[in-house]
Amino acid sequence: TYSLTENIGKVLQGALFKDPTVLGIVSVSLSIISLVSVFTSIINSIAKPLYAKFNRESNRERLIDVYRFNTRAHSYFFLPLYLFFILCANKFLLIFGESYTMYPLILVILSLRALASSITGPNGGMLTMTGHEKMQFVNGAIYLGTFSLFLWLFSTDPIYGLSLAFLTAEIIVNIIKYIEVWYVFKCLPLDLK
Repeated sequence: TYSLTENIGKVLQGALFKDPTVLGIVSVSLSIISLVSVFTSIINSIAKPLYAKFNRESNRERLIDVYRFNTRAHSYFFLPLYLFFILCANKFLLIFGESYTMYPLILVILSLRALASSITGPNGGMLTMTGHEKMQFVNGAIYLGTFSLFLWLFSTDPIYGLSLAFLTAEIIVNIIKYIEVWYVFKCLPLDLK
């Protein structure tokens, strides 16, 4: 449902706001973030079978170790990238042409969205691979509903409305998943050691 929401958002941006420049910047920004997320999927594809294995073996300590390692890998690798996009959005978008630099805040907002997801850890994969698929399904539905609500609320802003809807939905759902992982496993994505 998360990638579905992203694609629906692109279509709605064009349908609701009819600004080809903004739509182009949103599309490029989402594509940039999606390219980075290819690497997160590689890390997650390694961790997910381990989540399932350690859960099946009732080895909670190893399960949490893998979860925290995965979270650290996400944070250490992707935090600098997202901070680069946030701090240098205008310069980075210039690669695609002068017209893409009109609204660099779009890339900043979408980078904050990805950063919010990254620092709360791969909690969705953890829930899915440990027998809590229903929670993750509900989270996807909440994401879609929250995104839709905030897209409607932000529809008066034809430039940043879509990006703000994505950011708000991502933060809300990641807080929910963070709480769910805490409730189920009694652990935080990063330990203080």
